[in-house]
Amino acid sequence: MIVGRDYDDDSNFYGMLTPTIGYFIKDNFAVGVDFGLGYQRAESKNIGRILKSYTYDVSAFGRYYFLELGKRFKFYGQMNLGYSRKNSKYEDSNLNLLIRTDLHEDVYRLSAGVGVNCFVSKKVAINFYLSRLAGYSYIKDEEDKTSKEFNFKLNQFSTSMFGIVYRF
Repeated sequence: MIVGRDYDDDSNFYGMLTPTIGYFIKDNFAVGVDFGLGYQRAESKNIGRILKSYTYDVSAFGRYYFLELGKRFKFYGQMNLGYSRKNSKYEDSNLNLLIRTDLHEDVYRLSAGVGVNCFVSKKVAINFYLSRLAGYSYIKDEEDKTSKEFNFKLNQFSTSMFGIVYRF
């Protein structure tokens, strides 16, 4: 979970919880699904605007373990195909008027990234998803406006995540 930053008159909070389940179909290849729930709150006191967003996410993945360093570290490449629904509400409170705007958007995405598992025992590992290297997103809002994005990032770790893995 990523927790907020405070600037002079602004405050931000973002958190995402993503339970994941996978199954090894070969010794070095796993497939699985994950489900995400996220919340964001961003407030700009200078202009009197508050953003609240809720995100619901589901994706399928394929993970290939390609490098093993010792018995503890196993590096992998991962492909994801997913869908997200984001519901946002803006509140403007300038001049003591409360104006609310509700926005909804659907995001379909395909991405590739790399990560590493650090095994602390035979059954328990710490997972570090290092970076999403490339991604394509198709975004559609409630007014049927669409946009497409392609990202290619070799040295960006802003999409890093970590988790706990239990192997049955």
